[in-house]
Amino acid sequence: MLQRLHLAHSPQRRTFAMAVGSHTVRIWSLQPRLFHLGEEAVTHGYALEMDTGHMGLVGLEFLDDDTLLCVHADGVLQVWSLST
Repeated sequence: MLQRLHLAHSPQRRTFAMAVGSHTVRIWSLQPRLFHLGEEAVTHGYALEMDTGHMGLVGLEFLDDDTLLCVHADGVLQVWSLST
């Protein structure tokens, strides 16, 4: 089965998000920073991996440099604050 790739970057192009598959999003920062998403995230150096908890991810979009929107096939919209 072919998995769809979703990419997004923040307006200042300092943070990138990528999702391959249905519910896991990986985030990279091009500058050293700490991400805080509570128990939903695991940090790996400057990268972050989070499980959205929903299947069928169909889109990613940064609303600003610290806010990521995840869109799912079932109509669920998730807004993640990546504030430091």
